[in-house]
Amino acid sequence: MKVGGEIEAYCTSCKAIHWHIIIAMVDARPAKVECLSCHKQHTLRTARSRARGAAAPAPSRPATVLLDLEEKLRGREKTATGYDPERACALDEVIRHPSFGLGVVVALPAPQRMEVAFHGGRKFLVHDRAGGGPRLKRPDAHAADEAPRGASDAPPAK
Repeated sequence: MKVGGEIEAYCTSCKAIHWHIIIAMVDARPAKVECLSCHKQHTLRTARSRARGAAAPAPSRPATVLLDLEEKLRGREKTATGYDPERACALDEVIRHPSFGLGVVVALPAPQRMEVAFHGGRKFLVHDRAGGGPRLKRPDAHAADEAPRGASDAPPAK
């Protein structure tokens, strides 16, 4: 865990477990986090801090839920496919990314988007670009934008 990394924890504003970005660390532990759902910053509440008397409602699940990535990757390194944005991926598929290394697809939140758990944290990546989904297109240039303009003090022509 490091500053800028992601952690799944209890949000004191949302009153639910959401993904947070680590804002500050104290003694190699996250101290302050920002919720990715409501964007509120708050201290990371753990069972230990609640035991000391910190006022925070107890969540129904543990404060920090860690993905056991090693268990999901065990014995599946040889079946990992290379990451290709044009190819469609499935849940629980093992992929090999050139920058992030081995990862497991943990969610497909939207068309052409997937959430992949890597050793360095979870990342959102694109996939299935060849599937014919909507793609952004650069707008055509207007003729007025292409014509060279000279500097002038004269008012614009009407």
